[in-house]
Amino acid sequence: MNNKKQVKGLNKEHWSKNVPGLEQGKTESPEINKDFFKNVDRYRVANEPYVVPLIKELSGSKGRVLEVGCGLGADLRNFAERGMSAVGLDLSFDNVRLTKSGFNYCGLTGSMVNSDAENLPFKDNCFDAYYSFGVLHHTPDTSKAVDEAYRVLKNGGKCTIMLYHKGYAYLYINLRFGFKRLFISEEKLISEHYDFTPLSKMFSRKDATPLFKKFKKIDFEVTTFAYGGVDVNSKLKWLHRLLGNKFLMNRLGQFLVIKAEK
Repeated sequence: MNNKKQVKGLNKEHWSKNVPGLEQGKTESPEINKDFFKNVDRYRVANEPYVVPLIKELSGSKGRVLEVGCGLGADLRNFAERGMSAVGLDLSFDNVRLTKSGFNYCGLTGSMVNSDAENLPFKDNCFDAYYSFGVLHHTPDTSKAVDEAYRVLKNGGKCTIMLYHKGYAYLYINLRFGFKRLFISEEKLISEHYDFTPLSKMFSRKDATPLFKKFKKIDFEVTTFAYGGVDVNSKLKWLHRLLGNKFLMNRLGQFLVIKAEK
């Protein structure tokens, strides 16, 4: 699928219908209200605790932060509660609307924009921090999206971006379904057999390094996911124990976290 506009249209439809955390938020609060959003926020921190130190670290700048792919706004509210001037952006208008409602219900101040990671509607050098967790591997031109992050950051501004890592799921997919590479692209293979989205990509450190060539002080970390992952899936508990080893985590973990400074 080479038509970028078509892919983005499918992404918009998919992520409007499959909003991470939506069903979990409704478990205790069927109505969209303050309790619903508080439940979403608790669930996010409980099931993906590694986002907390990332948010805390970026919040040290005490300035203006842009989150690209804000979804229901759990991480964006976390930034706002830590004193950051929060701006959220999402390809889905419904997600932008929900995030705005969450800020209103929780008594927080922030701005939300319905737009595209590859074409940010902001001036150059206007943010102190940029954050995108699990989003830019779904956009057709990830390199352009990273360039946009660089453009809107102030000199000295910091970004934290998570991309899917070529970890154990990548190895499994290629071992089980690699024969399909004779007929389809790697991206399509991953999209069809990993998270069932219109477009998903995975990156190694080697793949990701050129994307951040404009930045300085680049740091790579590898972690693995919680919700739906090794610590809640009984069949994968043995893998969880193995990934407690840093050497194995760096090679088999599912998330590649890139921290960089402009």
